[in-house]
Amino acid sequence: MFLCISGILGKTGKYVYYYAKNSKEFTVNIGIDKNIKMLHEKVYVANSFKGLSPKSNIIIDFSSPEITEDLLNYAITKKIPLVIGTTGQTKEDLLKIYEASKFIPIMLCFSSNTTKTIKENKQREFSFNYEKIDNKTAAKISLECAKFIAFRAPKLYTIFDLLKHRNKKPIKNIEENKCIL
Repeated sequence: MFLCISGILGKTGKYVYYYAKNSKEFTVNIGIDKNIKMLHEKVYVANSFKGLSPKSNIIIDFSSPEITEDLLNYAITKKIPLVIGTTGQTKEDLLKIYEASKFIPIMLCFSSNTTKTIKENKQREFSFNYEKIDNKTAAKISLECAKFIAFRAPKLYTIFDLLKHRNKKPIKNIEENKCIL
C-alpha cells in the first residue's frame, strides 16, 4: 500500500516513516512537510499538497491544523482515505473533517492531550478525551489505523472502531460520551 505522510519530518512523522519503511504492508511514496529536507531514502517530499501528482493509497497526517483544509481537499479530490493524528483543530476544522468523511474514510487518531467535539447532528455530540501517548506509540497506532480504514466506506471512524473490529476493549474506560484511551 502506497503511503503519504503529512508532517513526515516532524517528531511523530519520522516514526511513522521509520515503522512504515520497515513493514511489509507499506511503501512510503510521498512526504509533505513545510521544512523540505533530504531524506536518506528515495521519497518525494513537497511542502504542500498543491500540484502534487503522485498518488498514495492512504494519507497519515501528523502535521499542523493550519493545513487541514488543503489536506481534506487533496484527499477528497484524489479519493484517498485519511488518518488524522494532528491535534489542535478548531471546531470549524472538525466540522470540515466530518463533512469530508461523507466522501472518504477518515479516522481521527489523536496523539496527545486533547478534547474535541464533533457534531454529528443537532441532537448528538461526541467528545473524545485521549490520554497523552508518546510519538513512537502514536506512529504505530496510526499505521494500524491506516490498515483498518484503507478499503472502508466513507465515514468518520475513531480508534474505537478499530478496537471493536479487533474485538479488544479500550485501554482504560468509557463513560457516557467521553472516551479515554
